[in-house]
Amino acid sequence: MLSILGGPAAHAQQQSWASQYVNWRLLDPSVTEVWNVDQQVWIPRTANSSFWPLVWDWKGSDSGGYLGLQQQGDGQQNVRFSIWDATTAEGPNCRTFDGEGIGYTCILNVTIDTKKFYRYRLYRMATEPDGQWWGGWLIEGDASGTLVEHYIGRIKAPTGAQSVDPAQINNFVEFFGGAVPRCRDVPLSIAGLTPPAVNYLGKGTGVYGGYTVFNYSNTAEGNHCVNGNQGDGAIITAEPYDHGFATGVMMFMGGGTAEQQVPNPILYPTPPDMPDS
Repeated sequence: MLSILGGPAAHAQQQSWASQYVNWRLLDPSVTEVWNVDQQVWIPRTANSSFWPLVWDWKGSDSGGYLGLQQQGDGQQNVRFSIWDATTAEGPNCRTFDGEGIGYTCILNVTIDTKKFYRYRLYRMATEPDGQWWGGWLIEGDASGTLVEHYIGRIKAPTGAQSVDPAQINNFVEFFGGAVPRCRDVPLSIAGLTPPAVNYLGKGTGVYGGYTVFNYSNTAEGNHCVNGNQGDGAIITAEPYDHGFATGVMMFMGGGTAEQQVPNPILYPTPPDMPDS
């Protein structure tokens, strides 16, 4: 269980195996070098101690990083950008992490608006003899629809981390809070994930060098939650979902099966697609 994704290192009282991956498949096999990944996400329902990141590996390596929105146990919200085995980082709030692996993480406080899409952006920056810089951004639209880029920070990955592995672009949903008596007691959160796109051709084009489609979703090994009465894991459901501009997936984590319903469009209106950036 990648509890480092959600914040503090794992401890004895943490809910075990309440997590699931979403795997994407790149449509064009000729795209072998990935220097940028963009993804639009929608969080119509948040919950404490929950995390909804984009996750990737570097080409030719089992190491990688993650970038995504999360809500802490006290309700505070932020976006976190982290790279395993990184050597340094620059940004408003960057530091080292350890526990399940070591590296650098950069964190930016945000307030999640459940009525809008956010764009995660990973972008390759300067190459130096001792490592490869990667930048992380969270992009959102303001009240007028103008896009605002929030710079999270830049992190220097190991020298070989010059390209994202196109076969290892995933999402991860996780509840990292304390253990609960029944897995149905994990608080319900809902995340709408659109297919990540790679190698953006530049502002004004609206075009990428490659696009992905939903491939499959697999629960963490050890998640024994079946009917909601078990102690380990959580009820987690991945449902294909048409977001209007792209067919992606809706991830339901926690609660009982009766709660895991496609959001009511009156209570949770699907936000419009984001403009080009």
